Amino acid sequence: MYLRRKLFALIIALFTLLPLFSGCSGEDPNAPRKTELLVYVTPEGLCALSGEETVLLAKGKYIHSPHISPDGRYVYYNNSSDIFVVPVSAGATPTLAAADAEFSGFCGDRLLSCSASGGVRAYDPETGVSESMFADREEGFVSSVVLSPDEKKLAVCVRQIDVGIDRPRGIYIRYNDTADMDVFTSENICTDPTLLTEPLCWLTDGGAIVFSCGKAGELRTKLWLLPVVEGASSPLGPGSMEFRADSRIALSADGKTAAFLTYKSSEDLVETVCILDLTRGKCAYVPSGTSGVSGTALSPDGELVAYTSSGAASGLYVYGNDTTICVSGGDGKNQYAAPVFTDNGQNLLFVGWGDRLLAETDSEGNAVGTYTETVASVWRASPNSAGSTRLADGLKFPDGVYTNSWSDMFDHYQYVPVETEGE
Repeated sequence: MYLRRKLFALIIALFTLLPLFSGCSGEDPNAPRKTELLVYVTPEGLCALSGEETVLLAKGKYIHSPHISPDGRYVYYNNSSDIFVVPVSAGATPTLAAADAEFSGFCGDRLLSCSASGGVRAYDPETGVSESMFADREEGFVSSVVLSPDEKKLAVCVRQIDVGIDRPRGIYIRYNDTADMDVFTSENICTDPTLLTEPLCWLTDGGAIVFSCGKAGELRTKLWLLPVVEGASSPLGPGSMEFRADSRIALSADGKTAAFLTYKSSEDLVETVCILDLTRGKCAYVPSGTSGVSGTALSPDGELVAYTSSGAASGLYVYGNDTTICVSGGDGKNQYAAPVFTDNGQNLLFVGWGDRLLAETDSEGNAVGTYTETVASVWRASPNSAGSTRLADGLKFPDGVYTNSWSDMFDHYQYVPVETEGE
């Protein structure tokens, strides 16, 4: 009888632990995950942190670019050049989602990816089926794709390597409800047929696209706005403004605001955060210091702008209501990058790294001394006050081969209930 009670207690304990990383209550395995989740890349592979529990989701030395699915149930990541998907549960087996591809966002619950060999595809993790959204073309390869806010249009960039020269081959606008496509050349977009044009984001109503236009390898490019119906493009912002081509655009969750790194003129040596009203296509600058900016983020409603600064004043800063506060750092002792707001906008996550004094132990775990090592961590902070909390240590440094960005070293998920009409 005693043994039977012990066995029964063990079975109950196991069933209690099972939902920890599945994020499900056991009632509906297809429901969105309710618990918060952080995934991050270490030298050993891809880790997931939920509450105080950490598991290794996937092993590999070349893992990067983790992305949690919109419902929080799956994690996509690149291992070398291929995208894999793994359910958020201990012991789950990764599955190939897209070969030789780059993450391009989500179309509903499906992964949107682009590939030089496979075009644009949408992968469904529930069925394992991958749908072709834009097929590979004879005249060139797909270099990037941007989905419109209503998910009804794709802006696909096609380029070609000709005698070692990267040449533009057009921007294709694919409409999901028709087989017809519009095609725009670099001359249509930025008046110069030799410049490479990359779509960055759509305006809120899906009527126009923001483009980066410049020569291959240029670190500074110009921004243009192209209405997809009228087709009459125009420069975005002041004529002297230049976009930092290796940076990423941050978008607010409501789709009405974008933030990106610019130089006010060709003479400027450091970046300034530019805010773009995506409802009107108008730009405004945020005061962001004189030491350079390493990353920027927007709150879900676009009211707050966060940015990480480098140099002597390196730190995490938040701008809102004409006021800038230093949330973390500011003394130049550590470096900061990749800020991102949590889905409810109440917190910020970011990467911080610097020298840390660590304990040295012998084979039996006894302390025998100390040593200094550069450690990178994911931190959490409130956007309204100074101070931060370390969430996870031991992030892998970007290798410079597959990625140079700290944004490709972690992702975060938080459940936000969908508001229904009338609430």
